[in-house]
Formats: sequence, structure tokens, C-alpha cells
Amino acid sequence: MYLSALFLIYIAAAFLALLGIGIVLLLISREKNRQSRQYRVVMCFAVVVFVQCVLYLYFYYRDMILGNEAVNVFLRIIDYCLCGSIFFFWLNVMDVLDDVKHRFRRTWAYILGALIALPGTVATAFFMDEYYFFSSDAAGRAYIIIEISTVVLTALVTSKYALDFVKSSLSRYKRIYVAVVAVALLVWDIQQIFVDWGLYSGLYKSAWTHGVMDTTGAATAIVSCATFIYLFKEDFSPLFYVAEEKKDEDPYPAAVETAAQQHRLTVRETDVLRLVCQGKNNPEIAEALFISVNTVKKHLKNIFEKMGVSTRMELMYIVNRKDDEIR
Repeated sequence: MYLSALFLIYIAAAFLALLGIGIVLLLISREKNRQSRQYRVVMCFAVVVFVQCVLYLYFYYRDMILGNEAVNVFLRIIDYCLCGSIFFFWLNVMDVLDDVKHRFRRTWAYILGALIALPGTVATAFFMDEYYFFSSDAAGRAYIIIEISTVVLTALVTSKYALDFVKSSLSRYKRIYVAVVAVALLVWDIQQIFVDWGLYSGLYKSAWTHGVMDTTGAATAIVSCATFIYLFKEDFSPLFYVAEEKKDEDPYPAAVETAAQQHRLTVRETDVLRLVCQGKNNPEIAEALFISVNTVKKHLKNIFEKMGVSTRMELMYIVNRKDDEIR
């Protein structure tokens, strides 16, 4: 029962990861977003999570269907590189989502990615057999110490930046997304120590057939689902909320003015709100008003606070409601 459920979880995780990749592709298909680092980094993160799901589905197929528990060195190296890449891109995702750039966050992304991927690659290439077993006790103990130290450092760094993010004044969806993904990745990373210990020491050749709890499928499913929901709520639905033929028009002129007066928006904030209602994204608003993207973000933050919302979708809901009242 557990193994069947695990297989379904991996299938769901891969499907959700594909949805996340698809929605990012739709977002970057718009010309103005082609050079957006935010979407490129999120795309890389979604792709790495998807590849991790596919790799473990393949491992599951070999173990449970073919009865072949051996893993060649190439696939083992890919496994460690993917684990390092996930945390590398996750710290970069937090960096591009945050308006305040922390000096060392991207540096820590490189450090953690290397610490997770490189020792595992060296160990599996020179000291492990095809079942992740260390024939040398000294090498096994040394690598376990390295892995535990890396997991502790990863937990500390990821938790620190995630907590800073959650305490910030960024949108509610961003803060929830970062909190959920950070917790899922940390639980998965810590739990992997117990799985790896049995493999390295030769207690079992496959954690699945031995009945050891595997959180990889659940963690990747949660991460993929959270990424899809965040992109849909924060970027996709507001971007395409207004029909394309109305994009360059002012669909709610009276409603925008009414909402601006009731919530005491400044003239510039009203201009930004009007362009949001036209379906324009931040770079397009900046271009239309001859201001920087960071200034647009500051205006949006003020608008969100004054109108008591946290997303563009909620802004559109208020303006739509005002439009219905006027009519």
C-alpha cells in the first residue's frame, strides 16, 4: 500500500512540476518578460524539481518493477548534482522574489550547491559501489560527517533567509510560498540523512524495499504545487485577467477613479492602478510612466497597503466591484 501510494505521489509531483514549467513558459512568452531574471530563475528551479521527480520515478521502476536495485555511477552523480541544484536555485528564487537584495544570499547559493553536489560526486565516483555502499569504513564515516555538516549548514542558511522573507512586507502569496517550499525542502533534506545512513552502511540496498520512509516524492509534490499556485495567483491570472483586446484601453475609467478617491491614492498611484487594470505588467507600467521597475513596485506596495490587498487579482476584484456599483 505504501509503495503504491509513493508511486502515485511521484506521478503527481512530476505532473505538478510540468504545470509550473508550463505557466512560466506562458509568462515568458510575452515579449516584455523574455529577459526577466525572475522568470528564468523560477523556470530553472521548476525544471530541476521536475527532473528530480523523473529520476526517482526511474529508480522506483528499476527497484520495484525490474527488481534491479543497482544504480550506475552516472545516475548517482546526477542524483547528487540535482540535490545541490535544487537548493542553489531555491536560494536564487528567494533572491529574485525579494525587493531587498541580501549581499550574501546568492553567494550562499553557490556555496551550498557545491557542498551538496561535489562531495557526493567524488564519493560515488571513487568510494561507493552501485548500491551507495562504502567499502571503506573510514571513507563512509568521513562522508557521513560531511553530509551531516552540510545538512546543518543548509538548514541554518535556508531557515535564516526564509524567516527574513516571511517577516518582510512583501505580498502575502510570496511569503506563504517561500515558507511552504522552505519547510518542505528542509524536511526532505534532513530526512535524507537517515535514508543515506542505511545505504552507506549496507543495511539495505533499496530504502523502498526495506520499508524506509521516503519524503522525496511528497517534498517535490509540495514544492511543485506551491510553485504552480504562486505563479497563478501572483503573476498569471492578473496578467491575463483583462481580455487582450482591452489591454491598451482603459476598461474601468470611473471605477478606478472612485477606488482611488476612496482609498486616498496619489495621482501616480492612480496611474499605476489604471495600468494594472489594463493588464500591464511591471516592465510595461514602468515604460508607460517613464519610471523604473523598482519605483513601480514601491507604488504597488503602497496601493496594496491602502486598499488592504496583497495581489493584483484582489485589486481587480475591488475595481470590478466598483464598476458594478457604478453601473
